[in-house]
Amino acid sequence: MGMSAVHVSTPERRDRLWLINALAVVLLTLLGAASEAAHVYQQHQDDQARIWAGAAALAAAGSASAIRPRASSSCAAETNQAS
Repeated sequence: MGMSAVHVSTPERRDRLWLINALAVVLLTLLGAASEAAHVYQQHQDDQARIWAGAAALAAAGSASAIRPRASSSCAAETNQAS
């Protein structure tokens, strides 16, 4: 867990670091279990699918500006001067 690369001055401090590490692992595990129980991941997947489907529909309709970022006004001015 990365503790072998760390020099800790006292055993008490090392034990506190291990305790904090263990509590963080437990907290993240419980948070992951709660999000799975609430189907948060499925909701996120559905949102992403809807976003990508909308972008694909815009691209098919010829509106590439919805996918590509717009050029800044200074870049647009340079392009107009070059033509």
